Amino acid sequence: MSDLGPNLPHHDLAHFVVEHRFGLRQGFFGNIASGYAPEQLSDKEVIGRLGPQSAAAEILARALQSLSSGACSPEQFEELVNSELAAWSIPAIRITPESLGTMRADFKKLTDQYAALKDGESMKLELTLDGPIHESRRQRGIP
Repeated sequence: MSDLGPNLPHHDLAHFVVEHRFGLRQGFFGNIASGYAPEQLSDKEVIGRLGPQSAAAEILARALQSLSSGACSPEQFEELVNSELAAWSIPAIRITPESLGTMRADFKKLTDQYAALKDGESMKLELTLDGPIHESRRQRGIP
C-alpha cells in the first residue's frame, strides 16, 4: 500500500475526466495500464520520461480541480492550461465552454458519487478512449 495523499481520489477522478475527454491514452490511467505503479508516477525522473500526453493529463487534471474549488474561473481555465502546456513545449489547445461545462459536471458527478460511498463500498470506472473524443485530441494538437 502506498501513501497517495489527501487529495486523492479527487485528483484521480479529475484525471479520469480529462483523459476521457481528450482521449489521452498515455495519461495517468494509461500509464497504470502499462505497468507503472502510482508511486512511480510521482517520481520526477519517471515523469520527465513519460511524454506530452502524460504532462497534458496532469496539467488538465490540476486545472479541473482548480476550477472545481473556485481557484480559477471558467474564463481563466484555458489560459491556465495553455500557459502550463507552453512550459512543456506542448501546443496550445482549444477548450470550448461546452466542453469545459461537461468536464466540470462529470467531475462533480464523480466526486459526489465518491462522497456518498459508505464504508466498504467502492466505485468502478471504465475509461474508454475510442471514437470522436480521441479524434478531437488530434485536432487540439496533443500528440
